[in-house]
Amino acid sequence: MQLDEKTLTSSPEYKELVSKRSKLIWPLLSLTIIAYMGFILIIAFSPESLGTPVGDGVMSIGLVLGLTLIFFIFAITYVYVRKANREIEPLIRRVHELKGE
Repeated sequence: MQLDEKTLTSSPEYKELVSKRSKLIWPLLSLTIIAYMGFILIIAFSPESLGTPVGDGVMSIGLVLGLTLIFFIFAITYVYVRKANREIEPLIRRVHELKGE
């Protein structure tokens, strides 16, 4: 079954795809922006606090926060890829089948 673009975009499968993708992307994007902006705001308004050593070692709070941010973004990416592969990809395949590709 091949559908034109207008019929395809009004199909329940397409609407479900758009809805699920939005419900996945927006929260993860918000978390990413909040994390990065928080780090940038600390750099801008309290840079001296980032140089504070952690314990008796040579690592600073800035280094710990920077590494934590990197690992947090890896975790966000993992969540996105896992959910996209499980939920979004099957819907994309269904929409492509409807389109006749």
